[in-house]
Formats: sequence, C-alpha cells, structure tokens
Amino acid sequence: MADLNALGNPPIHYRSLTLFFGYLSIATGLILSIIRVIYVRYHARQKQNDWNGPQRRKQFYLFAVLAALSLGFTWFHMISLFVWSYKNWTSSPDGLLYSSVDMHTVTRMGLWLKKTYVFQEAWETVSENPTRFWWSGQIFGWTIGWSIFLGITGRFDPASLTQHYKRWSWGYQLMFMR
Repeated sequence: MADLNALGNPPIHYRSLTLFFGYLSIATGLILSIIRVIYVRYHARQKQNDWNGPQRRKQFYLFAVLAALSLGFTWFHMISLFVWSYKNWTSSPDGLLYSSVDMHTVTRMGLWLKKTYVFQEAWETVSENPTRFWWSGQIFGWTIGWSIFLGITGRFDPASLTQHYKRWSWGYQLMFMR
C-alpha cells in the first residue's frame, strides 16, 4: 500500500475545486433564477385573465415539459462526462498512483481536476469521428441560433410576458452557451 509521505502528501487543490463547484453553483443559480422568472410571469398572466383558455395552458405546460426535458438531458450528460472523466483519470497511470492511498475524496477530486482538462476531453471525444463531429456542429448551430433569437426577442419584444424577461435574457443565453 502506498504511503502519503512517499507520494509527497499531495495538497488539496482549492483553486480547481473552487472553479468546479463555482461553475456548478452558477449554473444552478441561473436555473433557479430562470424558473422563478417563468413561475412569477406565468402567475401574473393568469391573474390578468390573459390565459383563461385551455389552449394557453397547454402551450405553457408543453413549454415547461420540453424545457425540463432539455435541462434534464443536458445535465445528465454533463454529470456523465464528469463521472467518465474521473473514472478515466483513476484508471490512468497518474490516477493509479493515488488509488491505493488512504486519501480524502476532496483531495482526490482536486488532483483529478488539476491533472485533467475535462472540457478538452469532452471536445476530443466529440471530435473522434465525423458523425459525432457533425452532430456536435448541429447542436452548436441550433444553440447559437436560439441564443440570437433570445437576444433579439429579449431586447425588442413589447409583449408583457417578456418585459420581465428582458432583464434576464442574459441568463437564458448564458445557460444555452455553456
């Protein structure tokens, strides 16, 4: 069994952990802000009796379900990427060096984040073959188009549903562009 002193007693990489958990916290905060804006505006529209018809409610519920599915699939794959990258690192020679050491999980995660480039690994995985590269291009193309649409709508749409949204359009764009 390896000894921590023999491995140089690796430090906790606070900067890597702060960046990683900061990224997750900002994303969670944006998601919660967007949900709050949609919730508040939906209830404001109901009080104004603009959405009395069942067609409007169906449209809203369809939007909510599609948005939740989109967010769920995105974060499922993001978390899967993080798990895959961590497992890949632990099975690499660099990670195996610390596998038998009795070490706290936070220290091990810090080493993983310090010694790997998670998003570069993701990009390399996406670019492995032409099919993956093509699908990635399609997704990015639609994301850019959607972000431009949100920017234009958030700036110029006079409808009362999006008046509050104008202040938060950057949040929607940031969530789509990550």
